Amino acid sequence: MAGRKPRRTSKAPACPECQAADTVPIVYGLPGPEIFAAAERGELAIGGCVVEFDNPRWACRACTHRW
Repeated sequence: MAGRKPRRTSKAPACPECQAADTVPIVYGLPGPEIFAAAERGELAIGGCVVEFDNPRWACRACTHRW
């Protein structure tokens, strides 16, 4: 997965916990330099290397809730 760009959707959902619109996708797998840089810029969240079917897909930057 290193070097792959995160998949983007047209609109990120609002956080179900705090209703903030400041949400980003969560990327799983072995992150490469581009993924680390995007996470540093706040464009996505790193979810870890273990990919399971029920992993959260979104992260709220306002309250840190993941769903």
